[in-house]
Amino acid sequence: MNANDKSIIDKILKIAGVDACAVSSLDGEVLRYETNDGEILPEQINKVSMEISKLFASYSLSSVDITSLYLNFDDRNIIVNGFGSGFIFILSKRNSNVNLLKMETSYLESEFIKIVSQSFGSISGKPTLINSQSPQTADNGDAEHIQKNEENDVFNALFSGKNGGEVKTGKLISKSNLDAIKDLFSSSMGPISAILFDEKIKELNEDADNFNAENIENLINRLSEEIEGKKERLNFITAARNIID
Repeated sequence: MNANDKSIIDKILKIAGVDACAVSSLDGEVLRYETNDGEILPEQINKVSMEISKLFASYSLSSVDITSLYLNFDDRNIIVNGFGSGFIFILSKRNSNVNLLKMETSYLESEFIKIVSQSFGSISGKPTLINSQSPQTADNGDAEHIQKNEENDVFNALFSGKNGGEVKTGKLISKSNLDAIKDLFSSSMGPISAILFDEKIKELNEDADNFNAENIENLINRLSEEIEGKKERLNFITAARNIID
């Protein structure tokens, strides 16, 4: 791509109200992202991408074909367009009128292929498009509404804590608080939790006896990835933050 051939991400970031834009593979791996907001961290983009991937997977398992999502939160919106091999999502300010849903799927797919090509070299074949969103019926409407409420809580927790709260951090996290989080994680995961907990700490290059407070959010989010149920994940994130709040 030459300097004059701007990608879809560059174009979207110029739209008023857009905070960030990312392109991900269907399994949630972020291939490229850019942000206009320095407070949006790479870890948050990665976590949101993984949640969107799980969301598409859950709809697929429940036989609901969907290509577009528009999620509203307290301080921002998440707008998603998906297709057979990946998805593009943007984070926009809560009261903005940004709309990615009007873009044609074929155009989004072609832009996705460009970014995949840049990330992994050449690719062969053409991704298969998923069907357009199926109409909502009386049978699936209530269940889908409940599911979306649960998903919204998870996304909100990943960004700023439930009810808009912030985690208060000091220089180091006390060993007693870290042990409390470990016990909380154990109640969700069982015997394997101790191994997973130690692995996550090593991934962050931390020491359990001298754990830097600036990494506690990363630890909580990484641990939550191991918990499968949406409600259980949300409960863990909320309870873990309450321990260090």
